Amino acid sequence: QKGEDGMRFSEAEAAKYLGVHYRTVRYWRVTSKPRVEFRIIGKRAYYAKEDLDKYLEGVVVKPEEAK
Repeated sequence: QKGEDGMRFSEAEAAKYLGVHYRTVRYWRVTSKPRVEFRIIGKRAYYAKEDLDKYLEGVVVKPEEAK
């Protein structure tokens, strides 16, 4: 599927890419916590790979920050 950077994921595909359950992604979408960007097309939510990668970059904890 195509998006801004060439890839767009369904809710289930986004969950698999992030390594979480699809219900977790749905919960995030409904509560906006954490904020993961998505787009509604018709009645379905889609996630751009670029946005998922931004989320993943934001959850990286550097060893010096973990103390």
